[in-house]
Amino acid sequence: MSLESEHYIIAYGSLLSHDSRSRFSGINCQAIPVLLRGWRRAWTTRTLHQQQTCLSAKADIEGSFNCALLPIEQISPELAKREQDYEFIQVHSSQLSLLKDDQQKTTHKQLASKNVWICQNKKNESANSHYPICQTYVDTCLAGCLETGLSDFALQFLHSTMGWDSGWINDRHTPRYTRGADTNQHSQQLIDHVLAQADLLQFRTEN
Repeated sequence: MSLESEHYIIAYGSLLSHDSRSRFSGINCQAIPVLLRGWRRAWTTRTLHQQQTCLSAKADIEGSFNCALLPIEQISPELAKREQDYEFIQVHSSQLSLLKDDQQKTTHKQLASKNVWICQNKKNESANSHYPICQTYVDTCLAGCLETGLSDFALQFLHSTMGWDSGWINDRHTPRYTRGADTNQHSQQLIDHVLAQADLLQFRTEN
C-alpha cells in the first residue's frame, strides 16, 4: 500500500462512516485504520447549532484511541463547515500505527512526509439532557467502525472513548443528528450487540 495523498484527516467519530463522509462532506475514499497515541477521545464537544454533544479529541500523553486516516486534497469548505466546533491540528507520524496487516509495508517514513490533521475541540463540556449524546451519532460512528473489517475495532472504539455515563438518548425513531449514516434494523442490532458487550447500554435512555 502507498500513501499517495499529501493531506490526511484523522477520522475518530462520524467521519469513520463512508456513507456520512461521502454524502455530507464530499470525502469518498477508503479509510485506513490506525492507532493514535498521545490523544484521548471523549464526549465533550457541545454543538450549539444542533443542541447535542459530539466526540472530541484532546492531546494527552497517556491517551490513545483507534481511528482512521482519510486521504483528502485539502481542508475543503464542506469539511470546515462540518467541523466548525473544532480547530485543525497537525499530528506527528510517530504517533500513528497502522492496524491492518496488509498495510504494514506503509512505513512511518512515508507518513513523515505527509500532512496529517486532527480536529481538536475548542471547549470541553460534558453531555447533559439539554445537549445529549444522540444514538444516531453513535450509530454513525460504529457503522464506520464495522466497515473497517477488523473484528475488534468497534469494541476498541467504545473502550477508548470516555463520557458515556451522562446525557445519552436513543433518538433512532426521531433522529437528531443531521449527518447520520443510513443504518437499517440489522445494522442497529449489530451496534447494540457491541454496546452490550462493552456494558454501556445501561447508560442509554429512551428519547
